[in-house]
Amino acid sequence: MLLVGSPVVADGARFKEITLPSLERVLDRGDVILSSTGDIRGIAAVYNDFIREARTRSDCEALVLLHDDVEIVDPNFRAKILAAVGEQRVGVVGTVGAADMHSAGWWAGRYTAGRVFESRGSMQPGPPRADVDVVDGLLMVISPRALHIMFDEQLCPRFHGYDVDYCLQVRAAGLRVTVRPIEVLHRTKGGFGDWDAYSAANEAIAAKWPTYIRPPTALERARWWRTKLWTPVQTRGRQVKRLVGAARPATPAGSHPRPRRGRPATPPG
Repeated sequence: MLLVGSPVVADGARFKEITLPSLERVLDRGDVILSSTGDIRGIAAVYNDFIREARTRSDCEALVLLHDDVEIVDPNFRAKILAAVGEQRVGVVGTVGAADMHSAGWWAGRYTAGRVFESRGSMQPGPPRADVDVVDGLLMVISPRALHIMFDEQLCPRFHGYDVDYCLQVRAAGLRVTVRPIEVLHRTKGGFGDWDAYSAANEAIAAKWPTYIRPPTALERARWWRTKLWTPVQTRGRQVKRLVGAARPATPAGSHPRPRRGRPATPPG
């Protein structure tokens, strides 16, 4: 049996329109769906309630935690989850994540993996199947091996950092955190939301987990800024080339374009 829990905000309309119908398409009759409409305690507290419920059910094969803006599009969702938690020492399964991180922002990790479809486009930061240190909280599957671990409500009282801290607790307990190609559509609005809350959680998690979170070196910071500043220039350059190419007249039939000076007409060797 799968136990699925989702923290529902506001009147629950988003959960009812997006998440719930997609779950009902892929779950079995004996699976259980839980939600917490209008809860103001924070996501860590809500997820701890779901963990306590899972502990009372001896037939629970996995606890699936997901946001109320996640749509399940994988017809093999259930089978993939059970296969993943059935692997040796797996504690948490997700769709995207990272290892060797600079901060609580996993997406800036030194090693990233997984794939997720978002309303703003597809995100595939690395191989779709890999062991990592943390996964994104949009989808977290907790195996029975990890149900003794609770979310830290004091460290992460609001929305940020709960997923990173939980996964690092699992890693510290000697269990695996892994990503698998489980197809979901995250209908996210993007952004951090409350920046002050994110910054506070980031600092607290970095202080708690120095073994897993190493601040960037001066060289890494320089590379990051070079990429950040140079990428838009490269993008603009490609756009200009496309515009110029579209404005040029087509090569007359039977003629050949002139090779560029200093460069071979065909690739070497």
